[in-house]
Amino acid sequence: MKIQLLLPFIVDGETRKYLSGFVPPEIDIVGLKNGRISETRLDNALTLSEELEAITKAEKDGYDAVVIGCACDPGVEEGREIVKIPLIGCYQATLHLGSVLGNRLCILVPSGRYGIRMQRQNAKRYGFENVSFRAITFNVQQALLQADQYKRTGKINEAIELLTNEAIHAIEDHDADVLALGCNGLAWAVPPVKTELSRKGYDIPFIIPITAAIEVAKTLINLKLTHSNLFYPQFE
Repeated sequence: MKIQLLLPFIVDGETRKYLSGFVPPEIDIVGLKNGRISETRLDNALTLSEELEAITKAEKDGYDAVVIGCACDPGVEEGREIVKIPLIGCYQATLHLGSVLGNRLCILVPSGRYGIRMQRQNAKRYGFENVSFRAITFNVQQALLQADQYKRTGKINEAIELLTNEAIHAIEDHDADVLALGCNGLAWAVPPVKTELSRKGYDIPFIIPITAAIEVAKTLINLKLTHSNLFYPQFE
């Protein structure tokens, strides 16, 4: 089984080190030469051409599946029209897994209200209307700085406190029974946040998008399934 994790932005040594905390070592991590971290639709549009080239190359190089390592799923719909292997988006995998684990999923989204609007639109496009959202006032870069701080000190920091508070609001105000991240840059915070929630009496599933998508990719490979050619016709 050969799976590529394609990150639609430039990947340096620090990024690989960060991902090693929750991405299995057998997964090949690939980045783009000129990609931009996906925080806006413009970021996605400017990155799309290079991303599609990388997806095509992955299939030619013999990968059994590709996971797009961004919770906004940039390039997933377009890429399925140019490859036959499973192409999995973190966000779509998270939504489906959330529907299996409970009745009401709440996604904790960075980048404030803009991030929520973009992810809400994506949820509706995938057919998920019963999803709620809470905003975290961190962008991706700030989240990674908080990750470094937590790694050095081991102490509860601002990001963990914000995630915990918003998770409690989701449970109490939105009737959420499953939680998920809206950005893999906050994946490091899930274990301490779950610990804080347990201390407050809340034992709740908490999905990390990138790990969910990798497991979905493995399942599709084992089942010998991929996206439908009737819905995603091959144009190249």
